[in-house]
Amino acid sequence: MIRRRRLPLALLPVVALCFACGPSPPPAVAPAPDRKEVREPSRGEGPSPPAGSASRHALLVGCTRYPNLEGTFAHLQGPGNDVVLMRQVLKDRFGFKDENIVTLAEAAGADKKPTRAHIKREFDRLARIAKKGDQVVILLAGHGSQQPDQEPFDEADGLDETFLPADAGPWLEDKGRVANAIVDDELGVWTRAITDRGAGLWVIVDACHSGTMLRGDSAEVAREVPADQLVPRAALEKARTQAAERFKGAAAGGSPAHWADEAPGLVAIYAAQPTEPTVERKPYDGSSDKMYGLLTYTLCKVLTTAQSPLSYQELTQRIHAEYVRHGRASPIPLVEGKHVDREVLGLRSWPGRSRFLLRKDGEGWKVNGGHLHGLTEKSILAVYPPAGSAAADKILGHVRIQASHVTEAEVVPCAHAGMEVRKDLPPGGRCEPVYRDYGELQLSVAVAGDAADAGVRALKKHLQSMAAEKGSLIALAADAKQAEWLFRIEKGAAVLSPAYAAASEGKAGRAVPRFGPYRLDDADGIRVRLERIARVRNLLKLTSASTKEAARGSPAAGEENAELAVALTLLKLRSKEDREGTPVKWKDRGAVLAAGDWIAFRVQNGSRFAVDVSLLFVDSGFGIEPVFPRPGIAADNRLQPGQSYRTGAFRVNAKTVGLEHVTLIAVRAAGQQLDFTCLAQPSLERAVARGGDENGLRSPLGKLLTSALYGQGTTRGLDMEEIDNHALRLLSWYVEPADAKGKKE
Repeated sequence: MIRRRRLPLALLPVVALCFACGPSPPPAVAPAPDRKEVREPSRGEGPSPPAGSASRHALLVGCTRYPNLEGTFAHLQGPGNDVVLMRQVLKDRFGFKDENIVTLAEAAGADKKPTRAHIKREFDRLARIAKKGDQVVILLAGHGSQQPDQEPFDEADGLDETFLPADAGPWLEDKGRVANAIVDDELGVWTRAITDRGAGLWVIVDACHSGTMLRGDSAEVAREVPADQLVPRAALEKARTQAAERFKGAAAGGSPAHWADEAPGLVAIYAAQPTEPTVERKPYDGSSDKMYGLLTYTLCKVLTTAQSPLSYQELTQRIHAEYVRHGRASPIPLVEGKHVDREVLGLRSWPGRSRFLLRKDGEGWKVNGGHLHGLTEKSILAVYPPAGSAAADKILGHVRIQASHVTEAEVVPCAHAGMEVRKDLPPGGRCEPVYRDYGELQLSVAVAGDAADAGVRALKKHLQSMAAEKGSLIALAADAKQAEWLFRIEKGAAVLSPAYAAASEGKAGRAVPRFGPYRLDDADGIRVRLERIARVRNLLKLTSASTKEAARGSPAAGEENAELAVALTLLKLRSKEDREGTPVKWKDRGAVLAAGDWIAFRVQNGSRFAVDVSLLFVDSGFGIEPVFPRPGIAADNRLQPGQSYRTGAFRVNAKTVGLEHVTLIAVRAAGQQLDFTCLAQPSLERAVARGGDENGLRSPLGKLLTSALYGQGTTRGLDMEEIDNHALRLLSWYVEPADAKGKKE
C-alpha cells in the first residue's frame, strides 16, 4: 500500500496522483474514442546562430572548503570535480576556447580561490567584455543557505536565498547577514550587468537552501548549510514575523532563482525546488570514485550524449529523466527565464555521433570516451582506419569495453558479427558503437539496521534466497550505501523505501515513498513487491537510456533521414470534448497536473517510414497499464510517415500518490504489427494469454524487455542497427490535489 499523509500547500509540488488508464481498475471516466490525424509536425524555431565575431565565455565556480564555518559538516568534495568536468564539456562539445574559461576553485591557485571578492571580480570582468551576440555560461557549485531578507524586502518568507563562497561566514550581528554570502538579489544585479550588454547568459546553480545534511546509510551529501546553523534562530524568527506582516496573504517561499525571469537573455537552471535538497554523490554508473554534483554530472552527460539540438527546457526535462532512470523521484530541477525554449547556447546544428579514437596504453587499449558519452561496460565498438587512410570506411575489427570511466574507457579486441579477433589494430583508429550493453538489470536491495537483530537476519535470509534464484530481478547489496532500495524493521514488520530518500524521511518538506508494512514471514508478498518495483525500474531505465531523441519535425524537402524519429507530447484539455489540447511544458516545478484535469497524448511519426507504437502508463504504485492500444478495443497502432495519433481523453484522479510516467515504445514497421502492451503488470503470463501480443516480445527489443522485466532469457543489449530501428520515450509529471487549483502563484 502507499502511505498517504496530508502536506501543507507549500510542499505540493512533490505530491502526485494518477489518472486511470487501464482495464483494472476501470478508469474514473471512460476515455473518449481514439482518433488518428495526419498533420505536418512543426519545426521548432530557435535563435539565429551567433555572429561570426561573437565569443563564448565561461566562469566556473567550485566551492569545496569553508574554513570560516566551524565543523566538518560544511566541507564538500564534488564542486572541484564539477568545474573540471564542465570545462571539458564546454571545450569538447561547444568549442569554448581554453583562454575564455575562468575557473575559481581550491586547486586553481591563490588568485583563483572561489572567494566572494574573486567571484565578484569575474562577474564584473564579464560585464566589461561581453558584447552583443556573445554566449556566457556561469556555474556556481557549492553550498547554499538562507539569511534574513535584506532591503529591498521582497521575500514572502522573510529569507533571502544565498550562495556561499569559500570565505563565507560567520554571522555578523551588526549587519544582520552572513559574512561574504552572495544573496539572490545581488546575483540579479550582477547578471543583469552582463545581459544588458546584449549577451546571452546561462547560469547553472548546483546548490540548495532546504533540508538538512544527509547522513546515516545515505551515499549522498546535501549541498546545503541549514540557515539555523549560520544565523541565530531569533534573527530567523524575527525575519519571518516581519515578512508575514509585510506580505499578508502571500505564499511563503518561492523560486530560489526568481531573478532569472527579470533579465532579458538570461536562463537559469537550478538544481532543486525550494523544498528539496541538492546532493553530490559518486556517479550511479560506477565510472568514478569521485563525488560530483548530481545536477552538474547529469547535465554534462545529457549534453555529451545528445544527438540533436535541445532547448534549455528540454535539457531540464532530460536531466529529470536521467534521475527517473536511477529510481529517483526528486530532486526536480528548476528552469527559469524568458528564453527557456531557445536551443542550448544557440547551437543550431549538432554533429552526429562522436568519433572515438583508439590509443595504446601500455599493454592495453583505451578510447577517449566513457560513461559520460554513453559507453557502458561490455558494449562493442567497430574500429575503422585512422582519418585520411585508404579504405577509411572499412571495418578492421572490434573492441569490447572492459571498464568505462567518466571520460575514457579501457577496451580489448574481440570477435563480433562474424569477424575474428584482431589484435593488430592501429593506434588512432576511429571507433563507432555497434552494440550497446544496458548493464545489470537487477534491483539492488539492502536491509538497514543492527545485523544482530532477529528481524534483520530473517529479512536478509529471504533476500539472499530470492537473489540466488536463476533469472532473479533482485540482488542483495553487501552495503546499504550501494543499494537502490532499503528495508527497515519497524515494530516487527518490514518497511520499504528508496535508498536516496531514506535519510530524509520525516524531515519537513519531504514526501518519501514508503511501502508496507510487510510481515517478516511473508516472503512471497515481499518478493511480489520487489519484482514489481524491479520491472518498472528496468522499463524506465531502458526508456531513459534510449540513444535516439525525438526529431523536431519532419525532414526538409530532399533531406535524407534514415533514423526513427517519433515525438510524444502530453496534452492538457479544456474538457473531455476538446480535440486539440495544449502541450504541458516543463516549468519551474516540472510538469504539473491537478486531480480533475483532462489530458491526452499525441504521438508524431517524423520518420520516412511507418512505425508501430505502444503507450504504457506507469503509476506511482509500480503498476503498468496499457494506454494504446487499449485491451479489448480494436486499434491500428501503425503510424505512417508524417502521421500523428492522439489518444482519447483521460481524467486525472487521486488513486495513487507519487511521480507518474508514460512510456512510448516505437519500432520500425516490418511485417506483422508489434504491440508491447503485454508488458502490463501484474504478470507476463496473464498478459500474453490475451493473444497476439507475444509477437512484439519475439523482436530484438522484445527479448531485451522480457529479460529486463521478467528475468527470462539472457539478452541485455542491442546492436546499433536494432537501436536505430526502435525508439523509447518517457514523459513524467506530478499531480496536485484538486484543492490546490487556483491557489498557485
